[in-house]
Amino acid sequence: MGIRWHEVDHASVLDLAHETGLSTYAASYLYLVQALGAPLATFDQQLRRVAHES
Repeated sequence: MGIRWHEVDHASVLDLAHETGLSTYAASYLYLVQALGAPLATFDQQLRRVAHES
């Protein structure tokens, strides 16, 4: 599995962080999971909860 670079819409990440209470770091992961349709693998309980609610 290679590493690939994906651009994020920074304004959307900030909006997502504001709406969910996540850090911008965690919101970046959530943004990519949603944009790419990828599974989320995390030990971050808040990120996992928010991902399952959205």
